[in-house]
Amino acid sequence: MKTKFISYSEHLAWIKEVEKEINKMSHEEFCDEMIKFGLKAKKVGGVKNLVFKDIK
Repeated sequence: MKTKFISYSEHLAWIKEVEKEINKMSHEEFCDEMIKFGLKAKKVGGVKNLVFKDIK
């Protein structure tokens, strides 16, 4: 597994792409994806801080 370090400006573009995908999902699809992500993250050592907030 490789880690790619990206600049802050690239990071913002990446976040916007992910937001577009998330906004297309239903609540159930989003929850399923987060469960899959959590299981994958656990296998490779976990995620220290993963924070979600409500979108208004």
